[in-house]
Amino acid sequence: MHMGFTSIRRKGSRRARRAFTLVELLMAVAIIGVLSTLALVGYRKAITRARLGEATSMAASVASSQERYRGEFGTYLNVSTTLGHKGNTSTLCPTPEALKKKSWAPAACAGANNWIALAVQNAGALYFGYSTTSGAAGTPPSDAIALATGNVAWPTGAQLTRDWYVVSAAADTDGNGRWATVVASSWTNDILVDDND
Repeated sequence: MHMGFTSIRRKGSRRARRAFTLVELLMAVAIIGVLSTLALVGYRKAITRARLGEATSMAASVASSQERYRGEFGTYLNVSTTLGHKGNTSTLCPTPEALKKKSWAPAACAGANNWIALAVQNAGALYFGYSTTSGAAGTPPSDAIALATGNVAWPTGAQLTRDWYVVSAAADTDGNGRWATVVASSWTNDILVDDND
């Protein structure tokens, strides 16, 4: 008499062990979707930071050129007619367009002779447009620069004890219609950055 063990297999048990269930598959797809979204948001933020890096570097270059000019001629150079932007980009050099880079060509900008005299150097293409104005001690800037949180607060006339300059940069860096702004000035070493997100 032969006594042996017989394995009893339920129908479909081998198939259940090999395949994902629908719920597991949906969860995997959902996790991949969330991770993809996070990666895309991180990528966009990195691109925005890189573009803002262009503006802070160029603003520092314009500020350095203003200081060189003052060292040679005893005054800062009033290059742009206005610092205003956000719709009026004609005074910015180069005139920015959303998501488009432009070459630094001061001879083609408003205030071309002053930009050339200021001798700002840049080898690459730019997303931002730039402006710089100057004034005498005791007279604050008359232009308003709007940020997401309100206008830039200028020092009062009494606080401005020497001649000054302001450098402004503006661009729609991500094509959403909101302008990123960078501001540098002679009365502080800080560069104000508003990415307007």
